[in-house]
This record gives sequence, C-alpha cells and structure tokens, in this order.
Amino acid sequence: PSQKEGLPISLLEKMAFELPVICSDIPELTSIISDHQEGIYFKLDHVDSLVEKLDFAINNKMEMIEMGKNARKKVEEICSINDPIQFHNKLYNQLITD
Repeated sequence: PSQKEGLPISLLEKMAFELPVICSDIPELTSIISDHQEGIYFKLDHVDSLVEKLDFAINNKMEMIEMGKNARKKVEEICSINDPIQFHNKLYNQLITD
C-alpha cells in the first residue's frame, strides 16, 4: 500500500476486470473507490485494519463479487468521461458548426 498516488492505473485495471479492490484510505484512492461499493479500504499504516478487511473479503464472497461488478461500471464511467477521442470529436464538431 502506497502513501501517495498519482493516477492509479493499476487500480483502474483491476476494476476493469471486475475485481473488488482493497486499498489504503488515501485520498487518491478513496476519490475513486467508495467503501463497500467498488471495494473496501483500510486505514493506512494500520496492519490490523488491513487484516480485518482481508478477513471480510474472504468471508463475504457474494458481496465482494457485487463490488467487483460495481468496480467495472465505475471504471467504464471514468473512461467514458475522460475519452480523448470523444472529447476531440465533440470539440471539432462544435468548431465546424459554429
């Protein structure tokens, strides 16, 4: 678990494969993951918190599967909003029609 992230590409890659995420509670990750929606997060530098979340994941398989599905939906939303091709097409169409 890192203490600081830029754009966490590995997080988005895992989410794209419908994998629920267990991550630290740093802002860069919690701004993407909602606790118990797309994954779960633990308190940074608190081993007991991580153990508790891993135990939860092991004992709540169906909930974790649902979080994985939600994770996929979330990454699709993020990518559609930040789609550079779509952005440029919109921009060029606006320039042409104006």
